[in-house]
Amino acid sequence: MAILMMDIDFFKGVNDRYGHQQGDVVLCDIADIIKLSVRQALDSPCRYGGEEFVVIMPDTDLAGALTLAERIRESVQNHIVEAPEGHFNVTLSGGIAFMDQQSLIPRIELLKKADIALYRAKENGRNQIQVW
Repeated sequence: MAILMMDIDFFKGVNDRYGHQQGDVVLCDIADIIKLSVRQALDSPCRYGGEEFVVIMPDTDLAGALTLAERIRESVQNHIVEAPEGHFNVTLSGGIAFMDQQSLIPRIELLKKADIALYRAKENGRNQIQVW
């Protein structure tokens, strides 16, 4: 099982520059990208906080989680948001935590590890995926 936690980079700047309504459009666009990227019958994409998203990936190894995370990150990076003030794009940072039968941990610990990996991605320059 793997968990991917993602956060929109510099989202406050989007709201400050383009307005909260446009920020809502960005959130909806990213939610759509995530929903289209996951395995429909297996993965669970969720909005976790203001501009944070989580994907719960059962029956997924680390390589599969990384592949999905990079696919989402690249799709968001390449997505052009159309706004009355002009076109722009945003990026995502993400953190992955993984466990298998040999390394079982409580779900809350798995989520905390994904969050720590996310913050490492932010600290290392953003627009990247880090693994716990």
